[in-house]
Amino acid sequence: MVDEVGTYRTEQAACGGEGTGARADASGAMSADDAVGVPPDASLSELLAIAARTMGAFRWHTAQGTGISPAGLDVLRVLASRGGLKSSEVVARGWSTPGRVTSVVDTLVRDGLVERRRNEVDRRVVRLYLTDRGSRKLAEAGAIIGPKWRDACNYVAREDEPVVRRFLTDTIERFNELIRKERGTRPPPTARDRRPAEELPRSGAAIRAEDLRKTYTTSRGDVQAVRGISLEVATGEFFGLLGPNGAGKSTTIGMLTTLIVPTGGRAWVAGTDVMANPVGVKRRIGVVPQNNTLDMQLSVSENLEFRSRFFGLGRREAARRAEQLLVAFGLTDRRRAMATDLSGGQARRLMIARALVHKPDVLFLDEPTAGLDPQTRVNLWDTLHALHAEGQTILLTTHYMEEAEALCDRVAVVDHGEVLASGTVDDLKQGAGADTVITVRYEGGVPRELDTLSALESRPGVSKIEADGDQVRVFAREPDGVLGELVTAGARAGLTVRDAAQLKPSLETVFLTLTGREYRE
Repeated sequence: MVDEVGTYRTEQAACGGEGTGARADASGAMSADDAVGVPPDASLSELLAIAARTMGAFRWHTAQGTGISPAGLDVLRVLASRGGLKSSEVVARGWSTPGRVTSVVDTLVRDGLVERRRNEVDRRVVRLYLTDRGSRKLAEAGAIIGPKWRDACNYVAREDEPVVRRFLTDTIERFNELIRKERGTRPPPTARDRRPAEELPRSGAAIRAEDLRKTYTTSRGDVQAVRGISLEVATGEFFGLLGPNGAGKSTTIGMLTTLIVPTGGRAWVAGTDVMANPVGVKRRIGVVPQNNTLDMQLSVSENLEFRSRFFGLGRREAARRAEQLLVAFGLTDRRRAMATDLSGGQARRLMIARALVHKPDVLFLDEPTAGLDPQTRVNLWDTLHALHAEGQTILLTTHYMEEAEALCDRVAVVDHGEVLASGTVDDLKQGAGADTVITVRYEGGVPRELDTLSALESRPGVSKIEADGDQVRVFAREPDGVLGELVTAGARAGLTVRDAAQLKPSLETVFLTLTGREYRE
């Protein structure tokens, strides 16, 4: 594999094996007793295995003059590219087991090359940092190892270099993909995913998803939660994902915020690839989940200051940012109140404020008004309107039709893990042919020969009629008189009207038109 500073690492399983002439040292790096021969009739897979073992042995030998094991050099290189990692984050950059990296780090700490520091806010968190001595040692090792690897590659003629480079790049990507698949982790980008610049998300796109899919494997079989969602949200836009419970909205937002690993497709948030760089995405987003995730042991202001410190703000800066948000969200009189003492609306406002402490490029709101009373919901809408007016990009999931209409610049209607339609509310009403929907329910089933149905089908302005069980539903651009005719026809057929409704064109009628069923069914 290739780490962040371009150094090749070889997993023990790929480099070792019985009868190869290679052995593993205590750190897991490979050495070799003898050169590995190349059988004249070796297959491609055999040649690749021999090449991996040979390069692993060469790598082990080149490290001998540095005084540091190959595994130790890997840790130093990772920490040089990004300090302040936890051991688990170092493991995520290519190590096969947490136990092995802990053993290697212990040796580096003992030699004064790496130091462990406890987090000031949460003393349970320990992070690793490269010391000055470690930086010097890494530079010395590079001066020893670099020329040897460059000399090893001099056999490639300049005119052949593009072909060899392409072969090696494709090989690395292929084996990385297989390793990640075996481990069950997110796959790396492949060559076909590295598209030309003109195919990457436009600079104006704060969010872009292409054929995003998520399938869960259960004892009853595969469950397709999201079935290929594609969408694009411009910078500064208020975008809504609208759909009933179970439509796939929360799963989609989970994938866009790196909490859920997609089964397929690609996504970018704030110009950063969600799968290739999840840490980079997390730095640039704010997330407000459905459930209350406030720290109940802290006060209102402490919740904000605590989160600010997580994003690297100093103590004074965190206090200033918390005060700004308390004023902006009308919580100044509750700054010392414990999170447990807040009302539902106050808790929601605090969660949104907390998500904004680091001034994210994109704010994700997953059904933020669920469970709130109507008055509190409207008050929260005012807060979100103000945020949007300041240029904040917001993606909102909701199952409230009126909320999407009141807040969003554009809306995507989602059901069964698919986008049925997207656009402005007016565009959706026009594009989906959203008519006035007249629904009449009778006591008992609707007879097929109900005389009014055939008459209504030929009536100007009526686009569709549905008779199902005990109800008749008529979609009409000119609804005048339709409801009366249905009631009269039912009376002639001996049917008693149990319920009648006439819905004017709205997102609810859009949903009815697109799916043929009521929104909350």
